[in-house]
Amino acid sequence: PMSVSEATNITDLAERWSTACSEACGVPRIRDMSCVAGSGHESKGAGVAYFSNIKSPDGFRCSTAIPLHEVRSKRNNLHILCDREVQKVLLNGSKVEGISLGGQEEARVAPGGEVILAAGAVGSPHILMRSGIGASAALASAGVACQHELPGVGENLQDHLQLRPKFRVNAQTLNTQVGGLVKHAVKGGVHWLNAFASPAAWRFGMEFLFRRTGPVSMAASQVCAFVPSRPDLPAPDLQFHFQPLSTTGTPAVYLDSFNAFTASICILRPESRGRLELQQDGGLRISPNYLSEKADQDLAVRSLEIARQVSQHPLLQEIGAEEVDPPAKTDLEHARRVAETIYHPAGTCKMGPSSDPDAVVDPALRVHGLEGLRVVDCSIMPTIVSGNTHAPTVMIAEKAASLLRS
Repeated sequence: PMSVSEATNITDLAERWSTACSEACGVPRIRDMSCVAGSGHESKGAGVAYFSNIKSPDGFRCSTAIPLHEVRSKRNNLHILCDREVQKVLLNGSKVEGISLGGQEEARVAPGGEVILAAGAVGSPHILMRSGIGASAALASAGVACQHELPGVGENLQDHLQLRPKFRVNAQTLNTQVGGLVKHAVKGGVHWLNAFASPAAWRFGMEFLFRRTGPVSMAASQVCAFVPSRPDLPAPDLQFHFQPLSTTGTPAVYLDSFNAFTASICILRPESRGRLELQQDGGLRISPNYLSEKADQDLAVRSLEIARQVSQHPLLQEIGAEEVDPPAKTDLEHARRVAETIYHPAGTCKMGPSSDPDAVVDPALRVHGLEGLRVVDCSIMPTIVSGNTHAPTVMIAEKAASLLRS
């Protein structure tokens, strides 16, 4: 099982931003976000807290994959095939009998068994469409014969779009602490030798080795805050990811050379919807349609205004917080300029009753109209959750396991 631990890398900058956000947005500082979850708490789910870390007891990051690899030699019914890509599911009429791994390689299920797709909100619908499961017209345009009509496959794409305003400060951040190290690491290859030779690598490596603290002990985002854009809302509609770093370019891995922090803020319940389309070459066209709805556009602009209000708090002004490249006007154009996915795609195989023409799976995660096939990942969410998608996806998997056992 995965274990969860409290944050160990507490810094003066993170403390300043946490208090500033709490006071500017009128939400409490709390030990753990789960303390205010649910409808019964006075703050209605709003608050500021350090991100909990998913770590093993000895301080190393862990994931749901690690327990599987730990027991693979002890379980006769667990076989992990590495360096393989599932091309399609194998259909015999309306019954799914296995998967194709490309070429002549196949894996067939035992009698009475099932195929479970858990490839994520991009991968699972991609496999279904390559198998001829989806909207017949869309499949035909990609040169794939429709084997099972299911129009909702690849539709209803939702994601959390983050706006990433950054603020220069007169305080230590990861930019100057590990910026040189990261620059060598992201280049890879022989550049790793320069990374290992960096004084920062030795300093922070030793700190983690003996104390389990420091930059090595944390993820990029240090503090989480759920805040409402208006005081009359029944629940927060924005989420901050405070990061003691700033970047230039996409993907956001190249640290700036000056000290700054990023107040990443995302819209929790976007109204914009995108779609996935299978292409002639078997690839995918991903059209997220970010900020296509007026409500999302307005909230994106408002979120940037809130981030700036937090930065103007006296605690941050004491260390010279100043927005980097502030716009002449905070508008939709500026919002698009500082926007980037936070990698929470969901909804492309949505759950719903068979009477819903866009539903792909039923409440037991079984694909409508097919026997022996379930989808188990966040693609089954009819509406994206108001927060990070990892824990809800683990919950979906645990529920699926209990359904299979029953």
